[in-house]
Amino acid sequence: MAYAASGVCAALMLPTSPPPAPGTVSTRPASTAMRGDLFEALDRLDSAPSAMLGSAISVAGTWTPASSDELATVSRRVVSCCAADAVDVGFDVRLSQYSRVAAGTWVRVDGIVGERVVDGDVRFVLEQSRVRGLEDDVKIAR
Repeated sequence: MAYAASGVCAALMLPTSPPPAPGTVSTRPASTAMRGDLFEALDRLDSAPSAMLGSAISVAGTWTPASSDELATVSRRVVSCCAADAVDVGFDVRLSQYSRVAAGTWVRVDGIVGERVVDGDVRFVLEQSRVRGLEDDVKIAR
């Protein structure tokens, strides 16, 4: 009987109205993002791509070296719900001079915003780019 009474008491403490409707969902990085950050640049490209073409920008992200048929990339991972739906967003990178940087290295890339068409899709590329490491232990061989 004591268990039933405590169950009834617990049930009476439960809310009887539904929770409030959710507010605006944040789709941007935390406010500590660096000025000139990759997400900021992508937002500006979304709103006015022609105004950004030819602009010099500097972005930070994870480095993926070029392969025989792909340009290098600087990107950040975006998760909408869970790790299974994570995607990398960023820029293709065409370096002004060869730099050997390990895959997965945190880097800053300075370059000029351009565009190219790959398989019918417009991709933004940082032309005439320079890459530098942001981690203390990064060694970039030139």
